[in-house]
Amino acid sequence: MRYDVINLVEEYLKQRDSYGVPLPPLFWAYLKSLSASEQEIFNICAGLATHNLERFQSSPAQETGGFLFLEASDAPLSPLELPVPEPEPPDPNALLNDDNVFFRGWYGLEPAGETQQRWAGKDGFLYLPNFSGRVLRLSVFSHHPRIADSPVEVLFIQIAEQERLRARVVLYSHQPVEIILPVDYDHFILKIHATTTWIPRYYGGDSDDVRELGAGVKWVYLN
Repeated sequence: MRYDVINLVEEYLKQRDSYGVPLPPLFWAYLKSLSASEQEIFNICAGLATHNLERFQSSPAQETGGFLFLEASDAPLSPLELPVPEPEPPDPNALLNDDNVFFRGWYGLEPAGETQQRWAGKDGFLYLPNFSGRVLRLSVFSHHPRIADSPVEVLFIQIAEQERLRARVVLYSHQPVEIILPVDYDHFILKIHATTTWIPRYYGGDSDDVRELGAGVKWVYLN
C-alpha cells in the first residue's frame, strides 16, 4: 500500500540528515530556516491538512493508499510481532454443500455413513470463481453394480473458450479416487463426465430410485 506522508518538521529533517532520505533542496532549506514558533505552526498546519483530507475524503496520489501522520521519536524501534493464526484444516463439506459450486447436473446432498456425498448424472458441472492459482482436490467414485466387469471411465473437462481434457480416471471398484487439478482460470468451470451410468431400480432389490447415476463426489476442497 502507498501513502502520501505528511510529517512534522523534525521528522523531515531527521529523515534527511540521519537516514539520507532525499528531499527537494528548496524544501529542506525552507525547513532549516524555520524558527521554533514557525515549526510549531508548520506542524499544526500539517495536522489540519490531515484532518481536512480525511474530512473531505480527498483521494491520495495513488489509486490505493491513504494519508499517514507521523510523529518524530528517538525511541528504539520495538520488534515487529504479528500474530500468525494456526492454519485451519480445510473443510471438505464447505464446497460440497454449495449449490453455486455444484451448479448443474447434480442431485442433492445425501448421507453416506458419517459424511455426505453428491451424485451427478452423466455430466455434472462445478463452478469455481476467482480461485486461480489454487489447487482443486476432490474424491470421485461410482457404485455401478457391475463395475468390476465394466469399469467406469470418468473425464474431467475444463470449459473455457474451448473444452480441455484435464484428467481421466478409470474406476475398477467402488473405492473413491482422489483427483488433483490446478485451477488456472478465474472463472473455472469443470465438467465431470461419466462414460457409464446406471439406475438403481433396474438392478434388483427394493430400491425405487430411478435416478440416472454417473460419478459421485465424497469431498472437495481447495488448497
